[in-house]
Amino acid sequence: MQTRTSRVTYWAVASAALLFSWPETSFAVDTATRAAARDIGMEGVEAYEAGDYLKAKERLERAYAVLPVPSLALWSARALEKNGLLLEASERYLEATRLSTEGAGEAQVQIDAQAEAEEERDALRARIPKVIVDIQGAPLEEVEVMIDGAAVARALYGAGRPSNPGEIKVVAKWGEREIAGKVTLKEGDEKKISLNFNNSAAPPPARASTPESTGAPAPQQEAPTQAGATSSPQDTPPRRSGSGQRVVGWIGVGVGSAGLVFGGITGFLAMQKNDKLSENCPDRVCGRESKVDRWMYNNFRIMSSAGLIAGGVVAATGITLLVTAPKNESTAFVSPYVGLSSAGVKGAF
Repeated sequence: MQTRTSRVTYWAVASAALLFSWPETSFAVDTATRAAARDIGMEGVEAYEAGDYLKAKERLERAYAVLPVPSLALWSARALEKNGLLLEASERYLEATRLSTEGAGEAQVQIDAQAEAEEERDALRARIPKVIVDIQGAPLEEVEVMIDGAAVARALYGAGRPSNPGEIKVVAKWGEREIAGKVTLKEGDEKKISLNFNNSAAPPPARASTPESTGAPAPQQEAPTQAGATSSPQDTPPRRSGSGQRVVGWIGVGVGSAGLVFGGITGFLAMQKNDKLSENCPDRVCGRESKVDRWMYNNFRIMSSAGLIAGGVVAATGITLLVTAPKNESTAFVSPYVGLSSAGVKGAF
């Protein structure tokens, strides 16, 4: 204890000497700024020695922001450590060991400060607690983890993550699922917190209002009419699906029938043109006067083939949809018909 007290006193005197002997050309700050930083730094050291660590932290942070030298980094780290910010203190000690001492006042004071910072950081690291986040029931590459609002790198899942002492909150998100847990850490602790998505319920589908969103139990269906049988609103969608299939089927039958009628009419017209060409074109040789008839014959022939083929395919598809549609209470029927100038299928649904 006496050694520690002597050390603190030594550094207080050394830091004071450093602050008051700061070179005029260092760090390109004006005289007034340097003087203010000296005063704030000394206030921080005095507050630290008096046990007012919160004030010491605030003063030394401000002084260090203006004059980033090893001695102020050391005192700032000590104040952070006393305020329970062990992670921040460790990083500040590390900064002290890496700062340049060139042109930073009394070189030996800064070198000694760096040696002291390295020694105190080594002692502090054993006191920093760690938390191990164990994710179960979900692919690690799809899970996002946050500790006290800070994102955790996936590479650190399952590994000890340094944290400050106290209660920490861990949140894991997988798609729309989210689970959270808390753990209290003391200095030197290493604790594991397990977050298992297998034990979490999947979120309800997005709806305007659901019993799950209010926490109320889901409403039950009406009492079953037979033992072991239940009625469910989920029976409705298949009925709607069957009705929709029948509607599409009837549309197919109608369009297909129209195609068949069109193909039949154009086929009849093609036959008439063929008879006329047979009369006017002996041995299948036609003159110029039959050019229009040949053109019309070819077009009617092509349109007839297209109408019959397309109409047949569409009508057959429609009939297939009608036959395979789920049955409900209504009775559906389909019946083909052929007339003198028309053909098709009639039905009811």
